[in-house]
Amino acid sequence: MNVSHRSASASSLQSDAARRARLQLLKRLQHSDQLLDTLITSSDYLSELLPCDAVAATLDGEARGSDPALAPLARHLADTLAAQDGNAPCLIQRLERPVKDLSEVLAIRFDAHHDGWLFWFRKPDASRSLAWRTEDLTQAERLRTDLLELRLTQMQQTVAAQRRWISALGHSLYNPLQSIGMSVGLLHVSGDRNLDLQQHIRDASQRMQALIRRTLEVNRLHEGERINLSLADCDLSALIHERLIACQPNNDTAQSHLDIPTGMTATLDTSRCSELLDILLNNAFGHRRRGTPVSISLSEADRMLCLQVANQTSEQNLPLNTLFNPHSHAEGPLHRSGLGISLYLAREIARAHGGSLQAEQNEETLCFVCCLPRAIN
Repeated sequence: MNVSHRSASASSLQSDAARRARLQLLKRLQHSDQLLDTLITSSDYLSELLPCDAVAATLDGEARGSDPALAPLARHLADTLAAQDGNAPCLIQRLERPVKDLSEVLAIRFDAHHDGWLFWFRKPDASRSLAWRTEDLTQAERLRTDLLELRLTQMQQTVAAQRRWISALGHSLYNPLQSIGMSVGLLHVSGDRNLDLQQHIRDASQRMQALIRRTLEVNRLHEGERINLSLADCDLSALIHERLIACQPNNDTAQSHLDIPTGMTATLDTSRCSELLDILLNNAFGHRRRGTPVSISLSEADRMLCLQVANQTSEQNLPLNTLFNPHSHAEGPLHRSGLGISLYLAREIARAHGGSLQAEQNEETLCFVCCLPRAIN
């Protein structure tokens, strides 16, 4: 057997060994819920996949290394390489100050959102013209692709489990709350204070039931369901006045500013539009600056009915792009009171009608603009 044949045979054996190591590693990772720890305890597979002297990894702000001294280095490298070119499949780095004689680094980023990096380390070798060969980069890129797919699958499973948990929790809470609301009406009370307490319990129970209903519906929408509409002719002008009476606080001293022409009709789902109006009106009354009125107007343009609900706010530069995101962690009074779910649902109701809902801010005025077609095609 000549030299070229021996070289090809050795290369083939190395490739087969690397492939087996990669498959064994992935099998271990698929059956583990601690990816970072499993990567490091599988350092033998990583070394067989890509010959090296040590390995390290980072994920979710934590770091592990086959040598504990490599953990701080891994965190530093993750920050440095992400700032340089975190989107490259493989990154090569030479350490100016070797750690335990390790100076050559090959890195892959397998989870950009959770700071997921894997590092191979080598000691300098005078017999090698290059620290990392083309074959090394190829194996690293293959593993990166496998890890990306694994992380995507894990995240999809996590999201599905969370939605099942939300659904189970919502149904578990809804039944006892419904019982509380029904039981309050059976209590025999006397005196204005007791009557007020009874009404307070009833109102709180109804608000909690509404929030649970909306949470469950948002959960279903995220699973791909659509909002079903029962369309009929609707006097939107009259409906706005009706919902305004229901939503306006009893002790409200600031009169609402109304510009609502009579007889503005459209083909709508009256129940769903009532829910949309309640969300917008409760939002305006609940988050206006104390003592200021809420402005409500209705107009028509291009066969669309445009409703505007505005209130004065002390919060400037609100993150309008996240107001309708039920999972947003943005700061501010709207998010602290959990209105992301309600506003998200209101927008989906408008979209189901073929319309739109958006937020605008002009200095201290926050305005929600809802446009609905007079007739749905």
